[in-house]
Amino acid sequence: MDLLKQFMPKSAFAATEETLTEIIRRQHGGLLSFGFISALYFSTNGVHALIDAFNQSYHVTETRSFIKQRLIAILLVVIQTLLILIATALIVVTEVFLHKFIPRGHYATYIIIAGRFIIILAMLFATVSFTYYLGPAKKGGWKFITAGSTMATILIIITSLGFAFYVNNFGQYNKLYGSIGTLIVVLLWIYFNSTIMLLGFELNASIHSASKKNVS
Repeated sequence: MDLLKQFMPKSAFAATEETLTEIIRRQHGGLLSFGFISALYFSTNGVHALIDAFNQSYHVTETRSFIKQRLIAILLVVIQTLLILIATALIVVTEVFLHKFIPRGHYATYIIIAGRFIIILAMLFATVSFTYYLGPAKKGGWKFITAGSTMATILIIITSLGFAFYVNNFGQYNKLYGSIGTLIVVLLWIYFNSTIMLLGFELNASIHSASKKNVS
């Protein structure tokens, strides 16, 4: 949670932390199931919107059925969730190892701290790469490392850090809008990152189109 705090505005992080704490401490089976289904539905809606935008970038018509599109969206959400869980587990393990076996001030401490950021970077890069491959209806040869996924990953990190710094130090959303200010901050954060995802995919589509013209 401390690492996540660095990438999110304080108000957004506070809401996220409170929600996760409530889920862990007070487990209501029916409510949790309803919340899980609702979260899955709305998250797949967001992924589905990205898929439509990807198809427009490739100038292709969606030929897959609605059910197949929804299953692909669910698959992408599951992949993203698994990557987050793996990254969280690795960070927790390194944190325990850091406190138990390495004395404070040792040079290995800084290596492990840097490793935590590398884990976050790799998780984000893999998420973007899988989304770019599975999302569009048109499939090309999959490359894990592309110009678009690299640009998107770097810009998401920079934008998240910059937006968090701005909101924490200069933003007045809570004073202007009250409790809804946190929701506005979260939506803006999602909007910026979604736009970056589209820019990265557009770069890949442009490179793919230019390479086909050169071949012909």
